[in-house]
Amino acid sequence: MRERSEKRWQYIVKSLDCYVGAAAFIAVLVLARTQPKLRQAHLLDVSTGVSVAILAVVLAAFAILVAFLSEDYNFVLTQSLGSPSRAFEPYAIVAVIAGAATVTSVVGLFLWPIAGKWVQALLMATSLGLTAWAVVGSVQLVGIATTQGRHKLRIPEIRAAATQARLKAAAEKQQEARERKPEA
Repeated sequence: MRERSEKRWQYIVKSLDCYVGAAAFIAVLVLARTQPKLRQAHLLDVSTGVSVAILAVVLAAFAILVAFLSEDYNFVLTQSLGSPSRAFEPYAIVAVIAGAATVTSVVGLFLWPIAGKWVQALLMATSLGLTAWAVVGSVQLVGIATTQGRHKLRIPEIRAAATQARLKAAAEKQQEARERKPEA
């Protein structure tokens, strides 16, 4: 169980979207100390708006995915990913990151007037880093959704192959039964 949890964290942290978010965080943190334009509160407004929009789109996509989850598609997901819940993980991760970006941005807006330069830089870097992570993650979700759509389109083909395999197995079983049956 622990190994599986570690792999999940590696899957989250060792991803392009996380790297972009971390790079944005570091860049803003370093530059905000010397660049006053990176310490303007309106950037938190933008971060809040972008994060809320991403969260809304991801939740809508998640709801659509759940609505179209059929027994056949459940089978396909289980065979390809090991569990249908694995198909939902990227959506959940991006939603959590977008939610964290939203909360960080809103908290930053409230604390901004009383925060010192270092705290402002940290708030801005965290907010923009999480927002960048969520933006790149949402772009990656498009690729994931496309792949899932392709899988879903193959369901009739898979169903036909499964039916053909069952018919072949039944015919073979009948043939074996005839061969075992003593002639009268």
